[in-house]
Amino acid sequence: MLLLQLRNNRTYDPELSPSLVKWNERIDCCGWQGVNCNGAGQVIGLDLTHEWFSGSINPLANLKFLSVIRLDENNLSAPFPEFFADFSNLTVLSLKSCNLIGQVHQKIFLVPTLQTIDLSENFKLEGTLPEFPSNGSIQCLLLGYTEFSGSLPESIGNLRMLSDVSFWSCNFTGEIISSNWYGLENLETLDFSDNSISGLIPPSFFSLPSLTDLRPNDNKFYGQIKELQNVTSPLTNLDLSGNNLAGPLPDFFFQLHNLSRLSLSFNNFSGTVKLCKFTKLKQLANLDLSHNRLSVDADISESDIALLPQLFVLRLASCNLRTVSFLKNNQFGFLRSVKQPYRR
Repeated sequence: MLLLQLRNNRTYDPELSPSLVKWNERIDCCGWQGVNCNGAGQVIGLDLTHEWFSGSINPLANLKFLSVIRLDENNLSAPFPEFFADFSNLTVLSLKSCNLIGQVHQKIFLVPTLQTIDLSENFKLEGTLPEFPSNGSIQCLLLGYTEFSGSLPESIGNLRMLSDVSFWSCNFTGEIISSNWYGLENLETLDFSDNSISGLIPPSFFSLPSLTDLRPNDNKFYGQIKELQNVTSPLTNLDLSGNNLAGPLPDFFFQLHNLSRLSLSFNNFSGTVKLCKFTKLKQLANLDLSHNRLSVDADISESDIALLPQLFVLRLASCNLRTVSFLKNNQFGFLRSVKQPYRR
C-alpha cells in the first residue's frame, strides 16, 4: 500500500517509467520491478533510477527496513528528505540529479551502516560535512556539482573504507591536512576539482596504495611539491592544472609509471624539463605542460619517440620552445593533438 501510495503521489509518463507502470496491486510487491524484499517479505531495496517521475516521496518514510535507495535522475524538486537519516539499515542512498534543494542535515552522513551516498548534480543543494566518527563505513562520498561548502574535516581520515571521494564543482575551502590521508588504503578516486581549496599538495596523496585518479585541479593550491623518494603510486590520472603550484617539476613524477594522463597546465612551474624524460612513462597518452614558466627542451630522438607508443595528446603552449624537431618527417605522426605556442 505504501508503494502504491508512493506511485500515486507522483507524476510520471507510462512510456518513460517502465518500472512504475508495471506495479500492480494484484501481484506481490516483492515481484515488482525495482523492488527488492528480504526473506520476511519486507521491502529492503528500491531502485527507481531514471523513471522520469516528479512529486512527493514522503511515503518512503514508513518503509523503515529500506537498505538500498536509488532514485537518480528524477525530478523531486523538493528539500532533501531528512527522514532518510532515521533508516537504521541504510547502506546506499543515491539521489543523483534529482533537483533537490535546500540544506542537507549532517546527520545523514553519520548513519552507522551507510556505505554509499551520492547527492551529486543537485546544483541547488547545500550542506557541510560533519566530524566523522572512528571506523565509519562510508566507501563512496559523492557530492559533485552541489553547493556543499566549508572546509574538509580532519576526521575524514576516520573513514578507512573510503574508495571514491568526488567533490568536483562545489564550494569547499580551506587547507587539507596531509596526515589524515595516510590510512586510506582503499581510496581509488580523489576529485576536488573546481573548488577553492588551498595550501600545499599533501605528499600523502602519492603514497596511497590504491589511488589511481587524483584531481585537485582548479583550486588554490600553491607552493612547491615536496620531492619524494621511491614512489610506487598506482596513479593513472594526475591533474594539477589551474592552481598556483611553483618550482621545478619534482623528479618523482617520472616514477609514476602507470600514468596515462598528466596535466600540469596553468601553474607557475619553472625551470627546464627535457621532453625525453617522459619516455620513462610508457603508458602516457596525454601530457599537458602548457602555460607555466617552464622551458621545455623538445629535442627528442626517433628512438626516444618509439618509447612513447601511447601518446596521442601533447600540449606545450607557452613553454619557451626553441625547436620542434620531433615533428620533422612526421616522427610524431600518431599524435592526435599537438598544441604549440601561437606565433604572430
